[in-house]
Amino acid sequence: MSSPYLGEIITFAGNFVIRHYAFCDGQLLGINQNQALASLLGSMYGGDGRTSFALPDLRGRVMVSPETSPGTSIPWHQGMMAGKEAMTLQNHHMPPHNHTLNVSRASPDANTSENTYIGQGKQYASQTSMVKEMYAETVGTAGSNIAVSLMAPFLATNFMIAIDGIYPARS
Repeated sequence: MSSPYLGEIITFAGNFVIRHYAFCDGQLLGINQNQALASLLGSMYGGDGRTSFALPDLRGRVMVSPETSPGTSIPWHQGMMAGKEAMTLQNHHMPPHNHTLNVSRASPDANTSENTYIGQGKQYASQTSMVKEMYAETVGTAGSNIAVSLMAPFLATNFMIAIDGIYPARS
């Protein structure tokens, strides 16, 4: 195999780091000891940019091309980390919607389905309004504040970056 380009990222199915590569785990490296790679990455992935720089951290991440997000005006800049593995949905995350509910004011009897009517309460005073109150179990929010996974199906493999190799020429 020919020498890799410095900064080239590969995937590897083995459980060890290949010679001349390092895991893409966000580790800090010294600029003095890795001047060529530091000149390519700068402090884009972390580090102070004077004495240290960081390798990309791809643990639990997918790689995307740095550009504007399709369908939005959100720019993805190189080195930007975004997204979540899980989140708890709130009411403001849901689009507004409604459902048609057909009810009858008559009391259910043996000839009607029990799901046809909303349970009717006892009336203790004269009622001047046609408004009927529903049981709390009939309407309400759902979800119980449980986080929802946002992860697509995946296979975990190692990402490695070439820390020794051919310095890439600009085209």
